[in-house]
Amino acid sequence: MIKQITTQLKKKSVLLSILLAVFFVKGLVFAALLPALQGFDEPNHFVTAQYFSLTKYGVTGTEPISYVKELKSDSAAIGYDQTRNTSFNTQDFTDGLMGQGEDQIQKDTARKDLDVFPKKYILSPYARSTSFINYLLKDESFLFRLFTLRIFSVILGTLIVWLVFLTARSSGFSENTSLLFAGIFAFQPMLTNVTSIINYDVMLTLAFVLFAYSSINLIKNGFSRKFALLAALAAFIGIFTKGSGIVLAGLLLPLAIYVAQKKLRLSKTKLLILLPVFLVAAATLSYFFSPYSLNQITRMDNDSHFKTLGKSLSGYQNSTIKSFEKYSRTYWGDFGWIGAPISDNVLRFIWAVETICLIGLIVFLVSKKNPSFLPSKTVALFLMVIFLALQFGVRFADWAAFNDRGHIIYGTSGRYFIPVLFAHLLLLAIGAGTLSRRENIFNIVLKTGFVLMALFYCYSMISVIIPRYYL
Repeated sequence: MIKQITTQLKKKSVLLSILLAVFFVKGLVFAALLPALQGFDEPNHFVTAQYFSLTKYGVTGTEPISYVKELKSDSAAIGYDQTRNTSFNTQDFTDGLMGQGEDQIQKDTARKDLDVFPKKYILSPYARSTSFINYLLKDESFLFRLFTLRIFSVILGTLIVWLVFLTARSSGFSENTSLLFAGIFAFQPMLTNVTSIINYDVMLTLAFVLFAYSSINLIKNGFSRKFALLAALAAFIGIFTKGSGIVLAGLLLPLAIYVAQKKLRLSKTKLLILLPVFLVAAATLSYFFSPYSLNQITRMDNDSHFKTLGKSLSGYQNSTIKSFEKYSRTYWGDFGWIGAPISDNVLRFIWAVETICLIGLIVFLVSKKNPSFLPSKTVALFLMVIFLALQFGVRFADWAAFNDRGHIIYGTSGRYFIPVLFAHLLLLAIGAGTLSRRENIFNIVLKTGFVLMALFYCYSMISVIIPRYYL
């Protein structure tokens, strides 16, 4: 019996290792296929890494640009603007092994320091990591450094997939189900995109998944120093990576109250007394350690473009409802700055599947008794909270800018919500499991979902990305 269990555990470990290896290789392929600098905001993030790796040079020039001179010359050599500003890549392939402009890039001696640093970027954990790598490779060519930084993102992405497996397992799914779920998550095309380019969204996604993994263990099993520290670390990484990471700080407070109440069995009176203490502590930490001021987050001291709050909210609602399809498309598959989108038919099929699973989730939430192979309602509610919290945080920042200017400034690109993709898919899985009723049927549904997601990824590569950039 023990030998049989050990064999099964080894088999699951091997399958998980294979999944992680496949994800890593898949990320390398995507990083190689996507032309240099065509990832979302990739030039700015490369510049940020370059700046922090060469701070000993200081800000030396006065020319009002925010790009490394090396980047300007090398991006011109590879035809960056032509690729970005046309619907399809019109550049010709070279006859030899060297790509377009590669020989020129290898010989480039242009300055690598900045004239003016792009102020909206901060020394985030992601920038610290990429700048250190960039510093170690300072004598290498532009392309070598750029693709090495992409590989670093792929490594972080592989870590995310592993954490998602652990999160699904901690949620209450079986090991087999968690493995299938991690596979579905790993093949989501936009996740591969985000984790294969130079962009701090990969670090933000890592922070959200780590926070969820730690929080679910605290919610289910009570206080643990290990998971409490991991949750705090995740919140710290999120806050210092990107503005939307402040959401994790907001979730840390109710999590701490819930865990404290569960461990100490506090009465409502004592809980009400402790609540102001938690609030003061959270406000103090935010004031002294957050890289963002309250005004940067809320724009509270800015004059509104609208006469009333109602007009501002209705105007924003009208503007964003029109862009729902765009938001959904950029969440499931729209690759590169210039847009290489999936087809309408694929998107509508995804909506149909989501709708069915949503019905199942509603049934799960209102039912008194649910299948034993699914997570508890408490875990499901937590997943809903973390998913909706990021939705609210991003949309609030977008509305605040809209309220200030009178038109959409940032927009709500679907990729901004990739950090909670795991929660979204877990909730859909719970809905599917509720409708399945039996675990063996649920596993068949998940296996089908895994195959469909893998095919979706192949479709994105073969029918979208390769034709866009290479045919």
